[in-house]
Amino acid sequence: MKYFLEQCLYTVQKALQGIDAEIWVVDNASKDHSVTHIQALFPLVHIIANEDNLGFARANNRALAKASGEYILFLNPDTLIPENVLQQCVAWMEEHPDAGAAGVRMIDGSGRFLPESKRAFPTPLNSFFKLCGAAALFPRSAFFNQYALGHLNENGTYPVEVLAGACLFVRKKVLDTIGGFDESFFMYGEDIDLSYRIHQSGYANYYLGFATILHFKGESRQGGGFNHVRQFYKAMHVFVQKHYQAAGAAAFGVLLRIAISMSTFLAFIQQWVLKRGLPIVDAILILVTLYGTDRFWVQMIKHGVEFDTFFVPYALPLYTVVYLLAATVSGMYDQLYKPSKALFSSITAIIVLLAFYSLLPEQVRFSRGVVLVGGMAAACCMMMARWVLVRLNWLSANTQRSGEKVLVLASPEAYDELMTTTASADLKKHIMGRVSFAAEDGGLCSVDALPAFLRKVAIGEVICVEDRTYPFRQIIDFIQKVPERCRFRFHTSGSSSIIGSHSKLTKGASLSVRYSYSISHPYQQRMKRMVDIAVAVFLFLTFPLQIFIIPAPFRAFKNASQVLKGNLTWVGYAFSSPQLPNIQKSLLTSCGTLKNQLPVDVLLKADELYALEYDWMNDITLILKNYKNLGAKQANR
Repeated sequence: MKYFLEQCLYTVQKALQGIDAEIWVVDNASKDHSVTHIQALFPLVHIIANEDNLGFARANNRALAKASGEYILFLNPDTLIPENVLQQCVAWMEEHPDAGAAGVRMIDGSGRFLPESKRAFPTPLNSFFKLCGAAALFPRSAFFNQYALGHLNENGTYPVEVLAGACLFVRKKVLDTIGGFDESFFMYGEDIDLSYRIHQSGYANYYLGFATILHFKGESRQGGGFNHVRQFYKAMHVFVQKHYQAAGAAAFGVLLRIAISMSTFLAFIQQWVLKRGLPIVDAILILVTLYGTDRFWVQMIKHGVEFDTFFVPYALPLYTVVYLLAATVSGMYDQLYKPSKALFSSITAIIVLLAFYSLLPEQVRFSRGVVLVGGMAAACCMMMARWVLVRLNWLSANTQRSGEKVLVLASPEAYDELMTTTASADLKKHIMGRVSFAAEDGGLCSVDALPAFLRKVAIGEVICVEDRTYPFRQIIDFIQKVPERCRFRFHTSGSSSIIGSHSKLTKGASLSVRYSYSISHPYQQRMKRMVDIAVAVFLFLTFPLQIFIIPAPFRAFKNASQVLKGNLTWVGYAFSSPQLPNIQKSLLTSCGTLKNQLPVDVLLKADELYALEYDWMNDITLILKNYKNLGAKQANR
């Protein structure tokens, strides 16, 4: 999240040119070193660092209590705003004294309009249409989609009932009268409540369709699943109980309870599939497919004659386990959505499975054909399952595909800077060239010629680089005109990151421009964890022997326990740094030694190289060289 906040603040600073303003950032106990990262880059920004997650309402109110000025802008950190949008908002409020608050037109990371930019107050009828899907079926209907005001043109300007808290521009004197956000709302619903109270105080809420910002909505709701649904409907229930009469609240409460039950069940299933269930689904598919292939082979190839071995009932579950383990190690779950990833991993698994089969005693082998054909059929089934899950939005396709071509929309100077400063070799090798706003600006093609270019060349992603000659307001116009199949990421010239999110349903993705750390690669992370576990298990199994090898064997036993719990890694950084990918605290430093055995500057440089060039084999080497230190006290972090 720190990189999204970084990019947001860069755009806010540029939008504040010529406006006397102050910026407050409230950190709700983030775990990614956001505070230190932002303090280093934006020394003039005021930061409130909460020790616990206080929720959206309380966090904003803490900054509101310290803020001054005629207007207050509540802004989510996963937004990017054009250079002119704040001036547009100020000018509108100055010309319309009846306006208590203003909201803007929001689009997601792919350029699609976000309907929550303008809304009506929830009622039993419009909530029912939203929950049952009628609003989605008739998005332009004033009757079925009254909640999102689907009949109002997204580019128009209207008084509306509800504005989005992701970008909410409010008069300070209105907030002084009605108060800030209601802190009984933890997440969701607080913007509806504030809009309601502004409306009740006699002021109007205006939707400004002429001002557009980008909101990576998936990033701000990254908890997703069951917790997201529960928090959303809990907030709706609080709002109804607070503002509606008893009879209406009771009817609405029944509707909400039904919606909560249905949506929570579906969210639970989706979350289970994403976090734990997909390997189980795959295991079932592999086992069923192998069993089906076995039956087919017996009936069609062997003409009903069973295999002459007792091992068949035991072999199929065993082959399923071997298949799944081999596919997992080869990276099938690094990019869940990818059918092609399932195919590649399955090919690897089939090869491993055939090798495993050849090592079995001859009396328990029964058919290489069943293994080969069944494995290929299982691969097809898993690819199809992923295709279906993507269509259901249960898995996200918002991931950089291996070998995919990338274009960069940037001025010549910004393009050269990006190519010079980025250390990501993987990103560089996929960049085909530069897109320009004007043909005379050079590059592979201009923005106007891009659709024709995309029909000839398969481009998966466009990196949009904002600078003085390529302002963000032009970039926002650009991404709304590009075919939907193309994804976008964004970079402010001079910043240290690239961010992006394909839709409101998906969590954002970010990377550091300055460094491409090998230790962040899913394969290396998985192998590092496997090394940690293997060494810890070895210590447990050979504990009596370790008494004669390790000076402090009982402390080594304790360290091994912490490693198995995931609280400790054997080898890691000597010092915690917000510039490096986060890993568990470690026993040995990146040099393999204990922390106090080398100068600080040497350890800091070693930490950086360790992250950049990480390979899990190096951990094994460092552990073997410093084996006697595995019983040392944990000295770092």
